[in-house]
Amino acid sequence: MHAHTSCSPREPRATDLGFLNLTFLMALREAAARDATRACYQYGLSKDDLAQFARLSVEAIQSIARQMDQSMVTLRFSVDDLRELSALPSGVAVLLAPSRAQ
Repeated sequence: MHAHTSCSPREPRATDLGFLNLTFLMALREAAARDATRACYQYGLSKDDLAQFARLSVEAIQSIARQMDQSMVTLRFSVDDLRELSALPSGVAVLLAPSRAQ
């Protein structure tokens, strides 16, 4: 077992960020294909922005995800909120989560 001198998380590698961004963008693409109105609401996009995004090829999406040096996803909950929500039964957590999002 290795001793850690710091409690801070390691710096994310580009491949970690690329994978995270690709997952996010592909989920957005799938949501847009299923229900554009709901996708606009869930991802905070206008219909015009979503339509423009939907025209991107998978290759273009992959390229965008690989090139980003930061996360496209913003955590909308504090660590304390996540800890509290994780301790609740899932049905209750789902109801309370929207009120905790920043």
